[in-house]
Amino acid sequence: MFFSAHRPSRPATGRGGMRCACTLLPLLLSCFLAPVAAAAAPEAEPAVENSERAGEPMPPGEALAAIEPRLSTRIDLLAAEPVIRNPVAACVDAAGRLLVAENLTYAEKPLKTDPRFRDRVTMLEDADGDGSAERHATLVDGLEGLASAAVGRGGLFLIPPL
Repeated sequence: MFFSAHRPSRPATGRGGMRCACTLLPLLLSCFLAPVAAAAAPEAEPAVENSERAGEPMPPGEALAAIEPRLSTRIDLLAAEPVIRNPVAACVDAAGRLLVAENLTYAEKPLKTDPRFRDRVTMLEDADGDGSAERHATLVDGLEGLASAAVGRGGLFLIPPL
C-alpha cells in the first residue's frame, strides 16, 4: 500500500534539492544497472499466493484508519493491491507521478526467487488531486531481481540487488 501525506507548503529556499540529486547521481551511476532487454510479451502470471504465516494482511481501508498522523493533517490511500503488489522502492518523476518498483520474483527459502513471476515498474498518477491514483500503467515488465528504481537524466534507472 502507498499513502501520501499532505504537508503545508513552504516557500522555496533555493536549489538544495537539485544539489542533493546531483550528489546522489554519481552514486546511482556507479551501481550496477539492470539491463532492460526488449523481449516478447510475457506470459500470464499464475495466481498470487499469500505465503505469510501470520494470517491475512489488514484491508487497505482498515490500515488507513489505523494510522495516527503526527506530521500531517491528512493521509490518503494512493494505491493498494491488486494495482501494486510487493513494492520494494518508489520515486517521483518530473510530472509528479509515482513510479513503484515491484519485486514479484521474491520467494522464501529455499527458492530465493520464483521463476514463475517477473518484476516490473508501475506508474501511478493522481489525475484529479484527490490523493488516490486514478491512472496506473506498467512501464517496464519482464525483469528479474529488481531492487529499486530511480528517475534521472531524462530516464529511468533500474537497480538490481548488489
